[in-house]
Amino acid sequence: MSAGREGVDLFQDGEVVELLTELERNTSEEIRMRRAHFRVQIKAAVVLRPASASEQMKLKLQGVTGDLSEGGCLTLFPLPVSVGDVFRLEFDRKILNLPLTFARCVRCIL
Repeated sequence: MSAGREGVDLFQDGEVVELLTELERNTSEEIRMRRAHFRVQIKAAVVLRPASASEQMKLKLQGVTGDLSEGGCLTLFPLPVSVGDVFRLEFDRKILNLPLTFARCVRCIL
């Protein structure tokens, strides 16, 4: 169905249908249903810095949490962060009494 530069099919017809079906299933609701931990919606200030000691002073973003679970959290920052990078998260202790947390960015939505 999809042709490369020389007109060669990159996908078999069955593969295209399978990929489109999988893409259809990846809705926000489907992703929520597959989560392993219950998420709690909570708004709290959070400060993000790189986890590496040599990089900590190069970036400081202030943001807010959207939700929190045992396995992760949704945070909103004014700039995108890189998927795969590890960060230090410092939460507003008046709202979330959590210690300094190290977290890896697994998804970034612009």
